[in-house]
Amino acid sequence: MPSAIHLQISIFLFCCTISYYIEAALNVGLSKEEIIELIMHCAGYAGFSKAVQAMG
Repeated sequence: MPSAIHLQISIFLFCCTISYYIEAALNVGLSKEEIIELIMHCAGYAGFSKAVQAMG
């Protein structure tokens, strides 16, 4: 599989997965601000661009 296609598939799956967890976090009472804070905290570990994608 070419690397560009592999990257696109990985990003798609990441976005689908993260939206599930964000919805679950909202359902158990986390605020939007708390979720954004957690994503920004993870930016240093996962990479800033992935953290920004998770918020978008």
